[in-house]
Amino acid sequence: MSRESGHYRDGAPGFYGWTPNPAGVRAILATLPHPTFAQAAPHLLQQAERSEDNALLWEACIKVTGAQLPAHKQSIGCCTSEGWSSGVDYLQCVMIALRQMPLEYRSISHAVFYGLGREVAHMLGGPDGCYGGAMAKASVQYGCVSNEDAHDSDTDDTLAAEYGRRGVPQNLKELAHKHLVKTVSLVKSAEEAKAALLNGYPIPICSDQGFTMQRDADGHCRAQGSWAHCMCLIGYRADKRWFCILQSWGQNVPSGPTSLNQPDCSFWADWDVVDRMLRQEDSFAVSQFDGFPSQKLDWLI
Repeated sequence: MSRESGHYRDGAPGFYGWTPNPAGVRAILATLPHPTFAQAAPHLLQQAERSEDNALLWEACIKVTGAQLPAHKQSIGCCTSEGWSSGVDYLQCVMIALRQMPLEYRSISHAVFYGLGREVAHMLGGPDGCYGGAMAKASVQYGCVSNEDAHDSDTDDTLAAEYGRRGVPQNLKELAHKHLVKTVSLVKSAEEAKAALLNGYPIPICSDQGFTMQRDADGHCRAQGSWAHCMCLIGYRADKRWFCILQSWGQNVPSGPTSLNQPDCSFWADWDVVDRMLRQEDSFAVSQFDGFPSQKLDWLI
């Protein structure tokens, strides 16, 4: 499989793989019961307007697993499956921490996500890459498989490369169908992202926006350059109106200080920058409900 669509540039030490497909996203939206977050969750948007709360979804991960979730490290252009499997990982932890799921946390196979998403996108056998809409559709149509059941790893892309070429084996497809994501809805603005995160809904985010690779004293990275990349929104801080973006390029990437106990494979980004990224319209909030009910993120209850 060619790595051309995944190779790093602009000084970034990792791979990409987002392949924009606006027509494909539009076609997939037409099949979803809750195509946009604004339509699905107007009640959350109203609540978020008045809120000065933070949304730090990694606190749920620490409560559930005792530590931050391990960093993903991609070596081919499979960023979309990395961002989406991370989104479902964080969603699991939120649901378990809020006692909405009585299950034990199990990390999600990005390789299975990659193969299923590329099947939806009709990209099997081609160069690396996929787009967010196809991953969204795969999550609700085909479902997810754990790393344990798929014999996959967050830091090994051997299976991702294989499933991206040939597709996912039938036995894993049957297993995945037992673990469907319930709702995916397009997030088109920073206001919508804030509302989703304040209620515990992660957002795999696809765009061509690049960033510096060194965090400042507050764990923030400045917008710079261009990456055709998928990452994941996992936090919001009210004092600075920043969003936390999770990377898939290994531990301590970007490098530098962190704040609010953010994962060391993440960085904070400005409101206006994230708003611009979301307006490329290939980023989706994920929910394990039919829609997006209001949730109070109090991990101490």
